[in-house]
Amino acid sequence: MNDAIFVEVDVAVITGAALGIGRATALKCAGLGMGVVLADLGSDDLDDALLAVRAAAADPAAVVALPTDVAVAGEVDALRDAAIERFGRVDFLMNNAVTRVGRGMWADLDEWRRAVDVNLWGVIHGVRAFAPGMIASDRRARIVNVGSKQGITNPPGHPVYNLCK
Repeated sequence: MNDAIFVEVDVAVITGAALGIGRATALKCAGLGMGVVLADLGSDDLDDALLAVRAAAADPAAVVALPTDVAVAGEVDALRDAAIERFGRVDFLMNNAVTRVGRGMWADLDEWRRAVDVNLWGVIHGVRAFAPGMIASDRRARIVNVGSKQGITNPPGHPVYNLCK
């Protein structure tokens, strides 16, 4: 991961932080001495990620986990408020949360809705919740919205994921 993205960044909020790219990014941020907010659905995976990221941090107290469903705008607003209350600001937001429900064209429509709510609306909720404060802070800030090659190549077999990534 290129360290240049983290220049002048002190506080990171990462959605989908329990596993994969989100967890790896949280570990990197903690290793760079940043305050880190791990956001994901409440689970053993989120608890495990919190322990791992705290172990990688110079200051374990600067790492917190906040169970958040990014599909719900109010929960993302609460995530923002809690991060600002704890750290005073947010310099880096990574909209990384994803769900892979809804396999196949004939998947239940509730699964399609859930995938679009998390994979698309979760990003929109994150940007709308965090960007105004980041802009107003007059500090360097970054938002990274994680996509997928499947949104570009559209391979067969998982149309709902392809659609919203």
